[in-house]
Amino acid sequence: MAKFVLQDGESVIQDDKGMWLKSKLQGFGARMCLTDRRLVIAQRGIPALGLIGMLFNKEGSVRVEVSKSDIAGIEQSSHGRAKNVVEISTKDGKAHRFIPGIPFETWKTALDQWSQA
Repeated sequence: MAKFVLQDGESVIQDDKGMWLKSKLQGFGARMCLTDRRLVIAQRGIPALGLIGMLFNKEGSVRVEVSKSDIAGIEQSSHGRAKNVVEISTKDGKAHRFIPGIPFETWKTALDQWSQA
């Protein structure tokens, strides 16, 4: 689990805090960051420490890293009452889900522009 840091010369396009949905039953406070090179979901805090753990690891530990060429699609989905879920499908058949703090449409626009550039 590597800490999230920008690579040399890498710039941030969009950054947001929300919840990474690891599975149907597991969600973690996380940061989703779109850079000019990759999409990263970094889990924030230290879950084993409960609420106190949220005081640590603010930049996050990288849990998902997807390059431009690996993205197959972006769509809106839901999770329980949350209807604002960003679901990113990769060419290897995996789906990564994130409940963002900003509207889905904002992420969709940024991801579409990024993947076509």
